Amino acid sequence: MHTKSSLAIELSNLNVFSKAKVKLEQYPTDSEIAAAVLWTAYMNGDIQDKVIADLGSGTGILGIGALLLGAKFVYFLDIDREVLNVLRENIENYNNPQIKRNKYKVVHKTIEEINKEYFMSLHADVVIQNPPFGTKEKHIDRLFLEKAFGVAPVIYSFHKIATKKFVEAFCRDNNFIPKLIDAFNFPLKATMKFHKKKIEKIEVGCWRIEKSMGADLHKKVEKTEKEGNKKNEEILTKEDNKDKKEYEEKESMESEEKNIEKKESNENTETTATKDWSSDFVHYWKNYKVPARASPSDLSFIKKKILGKIAQIEKDGGKKEDIKVLVLGATPEYRNLCGELGIPVTLFDFKRYNYEYLATEVKNKPKEKFIEGNWLTTILEDKFDVVLADNVLDVVMKEDIPTILKNISNILKKEGIFMPRTYIRDKDEHWTGEKVIKEYRKEGSKKPFYTWVIRNFYLSAYDSKKEFVVLKDVWTVITSLHDKSLLTDEELEICELLSLDREFKFHIPLREELDKMLKEFFTIKEIFFGTELYLKRKLSLHVLMKK
Repeated sequence: MHTKSSLAIELSNLNVFSKAKVKLEQYPTDSEIAAAVLWTAYMNGDIQDKVIADLGSGTGILGIGALLLGAKFVYFLDIDREVLNVLRENIENYNNPQIKRNKYKVVHKTIEEINKEYFMSLHADVVIQNPPFGTKEKHIDRLFLEKAFGVAPVIYSFHKIATKKFVEAFCRDNNFIPKLIDAFNFPLKATMKFHKKKIEKIEVGCWRIEKSMGADLHKKVEKTEKEGNKKNEEILTKEDNKDKKEYEEKESMESEEKNIEKKESNENTETTATKDWSSDFVHYWKNYKVPARASPSDLSFIKKKILGKIAQIEKDGGKKEDIKVLVLGATPEYRNLCGELGIPVTLFDFKRYNYEYLATEVKNKPKEKFIEGNWLTTILEDKFDVVLADNVLDVVMKEDIPTILKNISNILKKEGIFMPRTYIRDKDEHWTGEKVIKEYRKEGSKKPFYTWVIRNFYLSAYDSKKEFVVLKDVWTVITSLHDKSLLTDEELEICELLSLDREFKFHIPLREELDKMLKEFFTIKEIFFGTELYLKRKLSLHVLMKK
């Protein structure tokens, strides 16, 4: 049996982050602090024989500690695949009867996906979490609390002491009772190259948060289990019975989750060829700026074309609301434009979650219809006046472009227009990471870093034979530049926010080859190039009509 001291010693032997990520606020939890909180939870009866959820688990110190103290089952959840691999290594290194493979589950999900429609259902007896403090992503600490409220009736959660009033008010607003059980000078070790001090200490508290009337509810459950009292069973709400059943039937739940994961995997394999749009990637989209998004001049041009189509419809006796606009993807800028114009829009994307998540970026919300499907294989029944596609022809492989173009041609009305916006390249373009930075320092050093360099970074790692670049290869170029002191810490951090270290393939067609493919199915009416200096006529916006 462990003591608090022996638990701290054992937890100190765990592996931590090999390379902490700034955006995710990845800092190792001190073993003595972890042991102190876990021991308090244990003495409160909140660990032994309980189902525990470690949200934002990192390398697993809290959840592993719970297993060592006799937890019945632990869910480890984190957004980062790499740290979950470290977590698995930590568990596999134990030769301890308290830690068995059938007593835990490692879940690669984002916090947003928990108990959200179409995603993972998760319920436990207790949540123990050390969430991000919200210094890099505003309100992320609030989101962790909000999700924890839906997972368990008892929560142990770390937060900055400076946010005490907010934490406690937010808990009470959600019918939970917060109690500050301990406060620490939390040691944040220097894990980033730009950290000035070896150890920075901040005041952090741990709260025990319990759902109002939660204790009485659990007594009812225990009495029901012991006495088999059906009357008491009926006292529990339908949702409480559901939670209790999930506690007891975790194996069934795991099987269901595996089926969901398998289905998602099959869908991603089947859908648009380059998609490593694993469910977390959409959460990084807010960090992608122009030119990944349409520029102001692009949007102005598109607006002009849509207004022209509306004028034609009204001339024929219709109303502007009669226009049928399709967006391939869930592009917030195009949705916002339709809302501004007061016209309906149909969104066609491979995952509903992306559509729902990106809705937060849409200020002028239009009337929307969403279709979940595959651009390559899903056949749409409607015909459209306008089809918009932002970078769509870049996120499929070259061999799949004719299929998409044929499908779009089939759903375009006779006088309809298709406007794809596409990264393109020229035959004589050759880039290295060093050349990209040299040009930026010369021409755009006072301009937004991402906007001026990202396209050329893609080309610096581009495989012209395979006709695509893998984003993780772009990340290798960027980190190499930083190692050579050609990239500043601040510039590296901008790139870290993009989550480039992934198997995502991006196709940038040659200018002439793209036009040739388009002409097979469409008549090119116009090619617009955004007027912003940083675009340099390297992102084309075609206006196409079906042949």
